[in-house]
Amino acid sequence: MSSIPVLIIPVLNRYDLLDEALQSIDYPIDNILIINNGLEKYDPDFSNLNLKIWLCSQKKPFPLS
Repeated sequence: MSSIPVLIIPVLNRYDLLDEALQSIDYPIDNILIINNGLEKYDPDFSNLNLKIWLCSQKKPFPLS
């Protein structure tokens, strides 16, 4: 089975939904890029996931569209 090279997930203050989305992944993914567009600092615990996760945070909100 081939894998998804990169999955990009933008998030805006709903970190509970991000956690649910990450826990529901059932297909092989090489890298996940999370773009935190909120003003709150998000310090996740991804130790239980066997994935390469990159977290990008903006100093100011950036339009998602």
